[in-house]
Amino acid sequence: MPLQGRYRAREEDGFALIEVIVSALVAVLTTAAVVALLTASSHTAAEQRHKAQAYSLAQEDQARLRGMRIASLVHGLPAREVAVDGTTYTVTSTATFVNDKTATASCGEGTSSADYVKIGSEVAWPGMRTVKPVAIFSILTPANGSIDPTHGALSILATDASGAPIPGVGLSGQGPGGFKGATDGNGCAVFADLPEGNYTMTTTLGSGYVDKDGGPAELQTVGVVGGSTHTVSLMLDRGGAINASFRFRREGGAQAPAPVAGMVVFNTGMTTPGIFEAKEGRETPIRAAPLFPFASPDAVYAGTCAKQIPEGDPAIASVSVPAAGTAPVTVQVPALYLTVTEEQGEPVPGAKVVATDAECQAAYEYLTDANGRLAEPALPWGTYTVCASKVFTTVTKRRRGRRRWEIIEEHVPHYETRTAEVHSVNGTNFELSLSSGDPEGECE
Repeated sequence: MPLQGRYRAREEDGFALIEVIVSALVAVLTTAAVVALLTASSHTAAEQRHKAQAYSLAQEDQARLRGMRIASLVHGLPAREVAVDGTTYTVTSTATFVNDKTATASCGEGTSSADYVKIGSEVAWPGMRTVKPVAIFSILTPANGSIDPTHGALSILATDASGAPIPGVGLSGQGPGGFKGATDGNGCAVFADLPEGNYTMTTTLGSGYVDKDGGPAELQTVGVVGGSTHTVSLMLDRGGAINASFRFRREGGAQAPAPVAGMVVFNTGMTTPGIFEAKEGRETPIRAAPLFPFASPDAVYAGTCAKQIPEGDPAIASVSVPAAGTAPVTVQVPALYLTVTEEQGEPVPGAKVVATDAECQAAYEYLTDANGRLAEPALPWGTYTVCASKVFTTVTKRRRGRRRWEIIEEHVPHYETRTAEVHSVNGTNFELSLSSGDPEGECE
């Protein structure tokens, strides 16, 4: 054979080997695809069979629920397991009272009739992949007279400061009957077929949640009215705090810290103002916590009772409380520029001064400095009865016999009292003059 022919034969042998390998690879890939298709088809067929069987079980459960008494429906339905052809299906039944035609649990404001029950049947099975559990829901209208007319329903709506629903709030109550459950994803919980009367409801909150007054909202009284649904709104959110620093203006105009006995925090959403007293007599700053994070700012002012409400700024400050956070605020405090003098006009050092706010039953005690002034003249806004007292010494000489004289010293306290309106953060000038002619006694 010629040399060129031998080379061509060798090249054709190589091409034949490659063709065999490619053909084998195509056969393997085709076989794998066919096997995968057959497997997927098998799984799809199995899931379809499970889904058809689950739908049949859900229909059966709906028929079962429709045949039950209303009282049995709304007082809890345990999940059931049903075995069919070697597969165990889990059937979950639900029943919720609704009081409108939208087929949703209604927690709207007011009192209305609870006329419908929404019943649901959900069926799941092991090994579910691409399909969701089969669920069927329908509305059941109780027959006339099937519910005791002396029984009613209670709906609880839990929202946060922004109005968003709070799911998972635990609720339980004891009274003429009992109830227990939790709010759903809409922040709503409905308890039906309850004997009418008052119930003590316990609310289980998540960590850090408070009610509008900053409390845990654990207990409250709710009422059930026969033949109707009573809606109760719970406003809950994570509590925040305020760090309030207090300052006053000295007579020269310089600002200085103002230790105060307490602070008042108020918001129109609160039932009562919050009062936070100093830990050690008087201090600044003072921390107020926990507080509900209202959308509107809180009012903050110095004082230990809600009646010491400043009439206007800047003795009252506004601050927005963040949920689970702390907000700083600086509060300006009025000052009493008091001078205690003797009748000759000389200042009285060491005089006892008591400023009493009768409206709040609050008293503040001082000693005058070398200039007869108050070193810390800051006072909460209010009208005060100001008393200053000093001990006057009276020297008396009495003759005993012909040549002996006895000197007697009498230390008698005298006081003077006047009313002062401490209403200005720019300071209120005030003077008390003491003399031996003033009434005897000390300031109390």
